[in-house]
Amino acid sequence: MKDIHITKPDHEVELGKVGIEGFKRIINIKRSPQNYHVLVTINSYITLPSDQKGAHMSRFVESISNIPDEISSIISLAEDISTNMLKIHGFNCETEIIDELKYIKIKPNGEEETAIAKVFTKFSTKNNKSLIRVSLN
Repeated sequence: MKDIHITKPDHEVELGKVGIEGFKRIINIKRSPQNYHVLVTINSYITLPSDQKGAHMSRFVESISNIPDEISSIISLAEDISTNMLKIHGFNCETEIIDELKYIKIKPNGEEETAIAKVFTKFSTKNNKSLIRVSLN
């Protein structure tokens, strides 16, 4: 059977983002003195060169499914997924991870309340840089 993913396309156009979005996974973040269980949403993309017709989408799911259940940080998780995708596909990869973490918020009157912080993390093998953005409610 012929592998059409690696054949030359009719129209040679580089695609900057080919991948999967919305892959959900429960992860245990090991932090002293306590561990955190979080539900993360993973988006992972490769840059598809203009001389290739497609990507093996099952490799994205395989790469994300093979990540460990326990990690040290969300940043390291994004880096691990991207680096693994670079090895598998041979093309630059960018991985985004979105999650929400509980924290204790102090109101102006001094009372404590539980709030949610939204965390966005990205790692790209193109420049080996990480980005993390935290939004507090």
